[in-house]
Amino acid sequence: MLGEGGYQPAPTEFFVPLLDFCKQEGIPVWADEVQTFSRTGELFAFETLKIGHYIDLCTIAKTAQLGATLYTEEFNPKPGLIAGTFSGSTVSMTTGMAMIDMLTQEGYLGANGRIQQIHKKFVSGLNRLNESTCKNKASDAGGLGLMVAFTPFDGKKEQVDAFLKKLFNNGLIAFGCGKDPVRVRFLVPAIIQDRDIEIALSLIEKTILEGL
Repeated sequence: MLGEGGYQPAPTEFFVPLLDFCKQEGIPVWADEVQTFSRTGELFAFETLKIGHYIDLCTIAKTAQLGATLYTEEFNPKPGLIAGTFSGSTVSMTTGMAMIDMLTQEGYLGANGRIQQIHKKFVSGLNRLNESTCKNKASDAGGLGLMVAFTPFDGKKEQVDAFLKKLFNNGLIAFGCGKDPVRVRFLVPAIIQDRDIEIALSLIEKTILEGL
């Protein structure tokens, strides 16, 4: 999934021919899940996309509370050959494990898990705004799991920059991503409540209606 490139996910069908080619040619497949780990509806985006059997190495960070490299036995590094800028501390590792326990044991993952419920509610809310009070000014809502984005107005950089500043002043933090169009992206907390999503949508609506 493109992150800074616009929060645009690619479907499984996009990856399969590329990954088949890599396997045929003996090219290792490295999955960068620094941003997507635990945010897509499964612990790994490659699980969400059902391409895990292709993956040889995987890097995670951010919501894991530390940086880690995971690997198949074939790519197991020899002792002393792997290190990291931040490979964790006792506190961060304990926090990360507690978070993973919560996600895996409290109904957050899976097709009907809380993460997918959040995604559907947020995206459907943005689509509702685009079809009603903010007609054609909150288009192309989408993303993957807790990574949600939409295109405000015409998606011009100056418009999005102004929108983000006004949105911040109205009480909601978001970031820009992509180019032609530039989009507004949200990293939604997994513990967000439905009422908080409605508040966020109302602030987005208010900001759009204020104009630029």
